[in-house]
Amino acid sequence: GIYTLAFTLTETLRSQISGIISRVMLPIYSRMQNDSHGIAVLYLKVTRFMTLTMFPFFITIILYSNDIIELLFGNEWSSAAYPAALLAVSGLIYSVSGPSIEVLQGIGRPSAILRISFINLIFVAMPLTWYLTYSFGVIGSSIAVIVSFAFQRTLSHLKLKSVLEISEFDILIAILPSLIGSMLCY
Repeated sequence: GIYTLAFTLTETLRSQISGIISRVMLPIYSRMQNDSHGIAVLYLKVTRFMTLTMFPFFITIILYSNDIIELLFGNEWSSAAYPAALLAVSGLIYSVSGPSIEVLQGIGRPSAILRISFINLIFVAMPLTWYLTYSFGVIGSSIAVIVSFAFQRTLSHLKLKSVLEISEFDILIAILPSLIGSMLCY
């Protein structure tokens, strides 16, 4: 129950935004699949939108998860606060990596997504989730999700870099307004 509450709190916004972006952007990327420069520009704009939308939410959860959980669900659920804060980190990772999966689908590289997901599942997500959950319980599960998200999104970004001309600096520039805005708000 504790993990479910923490996961639901953080996953709801992420999945809603990613679902909307996927439904809207996938057909656009598919139509643009021969325009790698246009896709790169659009990818960075969508990444900026995702971070502007998600950063405030996830940073708020990281900083105030205990207060939020107690306010919304009561003191008896306060043990879900730390896992929620950890899982919010995976939301930040997701938003920083932008819609990389949608781009790869749109440009006709679904096999790359399958390979990345398979590698992540077999070599990172399953063994790490088993070990960390067994060793550290809910906190371990939360850390396994963070590492798995980071690994999968890093592989997606590397694949995207190989087909589009996008650097880490380009992504940093795209997310800079979110970073600055978040720092100013907190």
